[in-house]
Amino acid sequence: MSKKKLKQILLLDLGIIGLVIFIGTIFYVASHSQALTIFHALQPANGYCNRSVPYPISPDLERAWSLLKERLNTSTLKNSPTSATLTPLPGYPLKNCVDIQYKDLSDSGAEGFFKFDPSSTTNDLHIYVDSQYRNYDDLLTAILLSHEFEHAAQFLKYTVTGEKEECVQQEIEAFSEELTFWWSLNAEEQKSLVARISQNPNANSAYNGLFSLLTINSNAITQCGGWQNLYSNTKDAQLCYSQSTNSQIREMVVSNPFYQQECASELQTPTEPQ
Repeated sequence: MSKKKLKQILLLDLGIIGLVIFIGTIFYVASHSQALTIFHALQPANGYCNRSVPYPISPDLERAWSLLKERLNTSTLKNSPTSATLTPLPGYPLKNCVDIQYKDLSDSGAEGFFKFDPSSTTNDLHIYVDSQYRNYDDLLTAILLSHEFEHAAQFLKYTVTGEKEECVQQEIEAFSEELTFWWSLNAEEQKSLVARISQNPNANSAYNGLFSLLTINSNAITQCGGWQNLYSNTKDAQLCYSQSTNSQIREMVVSNPFYQQECASELQTPTEPQ
């Protein structure tokens, strides 16, 4: 496939970046209302994340986290039609209580993971980033962290309510969070990533993963009638776009060997009695 065709698939006419932000915003609002309700009920006075200082963190991971926090807040999307309803994502205020470290994850096949440990408290949470990310830039690392911080928010929900979503649904939400962060990037940042990915989307697992998500984004836009239809009809856009991206991400997750193993108990087909 030609580099030009790859860019067309990504549907990144960055001259209309405001529309990209708009679409990301409506999905952002739809995806996080329940988690935000839970988060706002957990204030430091109630024993939630009451560490006064963060865990030690390497400078490059600190930069990536700072970028994540900066972009996914109310001021980032201030020009979007629904910005008045936005509040910061639930995972990010956890920063003082999340220990983020590099770790060799090559044997596991994961690029990063949040440690779901029943013995953990909200003051003792752990995110591991594969060591290969030492060679990547802050944008790619921040994309990965957005995924893992969503898992941290899911853990909070479980801690507070005792409700735990199914494995596949957890991954759908985490990958959707990656798209949300993508929408928060400015045009030059997006151009930088697209230029590199279009050279060879299979150059590394980070490129390949982002290319898959942007292809899902492109497909959803096409299925929902194109840019103009999404921009002119907010309610229909929110429903169509959310359903399309969720469906495609689910298909991506259940067809991935890593998640087939990770979510094995959920994905196993019951055998009929002999």
